[in-house]
Amino acid sequence: MAGRRAKPKAKPSKGYKRPSYSHLLDETVGCADMLLLEAVAEGDLVENLKKRYNAGEIYTYISTVMVSVNPYRPLDIYTDDYISEYRSRNMLELPPHIFAIADQAYCSMR
Repeated sequence: MAGRRAKPKAKPSKGYKRPSYSHLLDETVGCADMLLLEAVAEGDLVENLKKRYNAGEIYTYISTVMVSVNPYRPLDIYTDDYISEYRSRNMLELPPHIFAIADQAYCSMR
């Protein structure tokens, strides 16, 4: 249809904060979300998990699914401070953690 103008895109509401996904590419060892891997063969997935495990990162996402590698030792990542940090945040704003998955599930029930 000639002469018809496209609708302008809706602007985000006031106070909207665009989630930052930069940490997934810049600040973590390996790939925090394996959906972003270029190659998705079994060996590539295992190599990524190995890199992250060796750096002390036991949680990795595959989109909205979480993969956890048992560290076979106690970790200090299940404190009230971690709960507060992950509460009401976008799942990809912070490094992968079970609290992010739990919060996403809780928020979707509200």
